[in-house]
Amino acid sequence: MKKYGVRRIPVVENGKIVGEITLRHLIEKVYSLVAEL
Repeated sequence: MKKYGVRRIPVVENGKIVGEITLRHLIEKVYSLVAEL
């Protein structure tokens, strides 16, 4: 994401945008998964 300057990715359900995923969301999720190990 950072390489291409993408900051947000839309979450689409049934053709409608229902949210977004940010780089921060991904980093926090990876960190929490690593912390569980």
